[in-house]
Parts: sequence; C-alpha cells; structure tokens
Amino acid sequence: MIRAFKIPVLAGCFLAAFTLGVHADQINGDWCSPNGQVVSIDGAHVITPYGNQVSANHDRHHIDYQIPAGEPNAGDQFTADQLSDDKLSVKIIKDNASAKAKSEIWTSCKPTV
Repeated sequence: MIRAFKIPVLAGCFLAAFTLGVHADQINGDWCSPNGQVVSIDGAHVITPYGNQVSANHDRHHIDYQIPAGEPNAGDQFTADQLSDDKLSVKIIKDNASAKAKSEIWTSCKPTV
C-alpha cells in the first residue's frame, strides 16, 4: 500500500518542478546592465534603456530590435540571448557585423532569494 502511494506523489512532484521551471525559463522581465541601464521585455514589446517603446523580434530565449532614433547607437541592432534565468548576453551590432560586436552580461533586475 505504501509503494502505491509513493509513485503518484513522486510523479506529482516531478510535474510541479517541471511546470515551475518552464515558467521561469524565458527572457521576459527587467534586465540590468553593469552600468545601471534597464531594458524591459514582455514578448515583442520592449522598453529600451532610454524609455522608448519598440517592437522586437523575439522567441523564448532571444530578442533583437533596431535601436530607435534619438538614442545612442541609433539604427544599430540590440540583441540579447538568455544564458540562464538571471543572465543575458547583450550585443550592439553595427552594420550587421555581429562577429565584431562585443557581448556584455546583463542580469535580472529582480532580487534573488
């Protein structure tokens, strides 16, 4: 009788852990640069570090958008690839020269427990 009870409990725990991990594993959220800039991502909707709202190409672990006029690096491409739940690799790509762009690590702005 005890063995029959353990299997459904273990299966339930596994399912709960898997479900929680899926929700935490996406690029949406507020991300902070080492120098204090913040980009806010909600799917294709992005608020740039300078407060402009733009549409981005996105998937679960990546976004990119053209930096709008009036901001530093206007016309260049802002790209971010999620490395973990709390780290992004961010590049500013000029003239489609992604191989030459240096990446910078940004972190989740929300405090970790």
